Amino acid sequence: MHVKLPLVEEIDKLQTSLETYKLDRLTVNTVDNQPITVAVGLTYRIPAGAVLKLLYEVGRAGNVDIADNFQRIIADRTARIFAQQNTTTISENRERLSTALKALLSTDLGRLYGIEVVDFQIAGITYSDSFRASVEAAVKAKNEAVAAENTVNRIRCEAQQAVARANGEVEAKLRIADADRQAAILNAQGNAEAIRLEGESRANVLRLNAEVLRTNALVVELVKADRWNGTLPQTLLDGTGITPLLGLPRPDNAGAAK
Repeated sequence: MHVKLPLVEEIDKLQTSLETYKLDRLTVNTVDNQPITVAVGLTYRIPAGAVLKLLYEVGRAGNVDIADNFQRIIADRTARIFAQQNTTTISENRERLSTALKALLSTDLGRLYGIEVVDFQIAGITYSDSFRASVEAAVKAKNEAVAAENTVNRIRCEAQQAVARANGEVEAKLRIADADRQAAILNAQGNAEAIRLEGESRANVLRLNAEVLRTNALVVELVKADRWNGTLPQTLLDGTGITPLLGLPRPDNAGAAK
């Protein structure tokens, strides 16, 4: 019989609370063969039933290589997902990529190690210098194209405005010319009407005078008497011996005295 004291030589510990495993600089390639560097984080929990398997059935005994196993799985699945993406669409598909990686790691880590994946985060994406330069050049070219298109649109708009302004000026001049023509026509018609009326008036006067003279010849003498100022002419033509006198009717209307 030998007596041996129950002395504890070594204790293996494993955290079962919520924990996050990070890979800050993981380089992967995209489908268009562009290298990018990503920072990812895996939030997980080790269930109580998976502790024994992780400590003594996976890798070396204890918890010395559990993180290494996580790293290889996370790096491989992340590279696999990003290899299916085009570099130019990664930023816009970032949330979808995180969801796909979470589902893939939940299946594989749960099957291999019994780990419960709570969340997966893509904390950062760093593109290569050549890709950033090409993107900047593309953005610059696009901006220049937009600026050129805006310039063309501005010139086209200015040309349309100039044409519209010229058409407006021509239309205004045509309207002014038409108004002047109408005014000239109306003025000429007015003058012609005035001349016609004046001619008719004079004709009427002459007709009335002729009618008066025809009916009464003494009207001429009456006009002379009406217009005479009572003075005789200062100069008489030599040899005529004529002294202008008004003809007055005789009492018996038989003749005129001179």
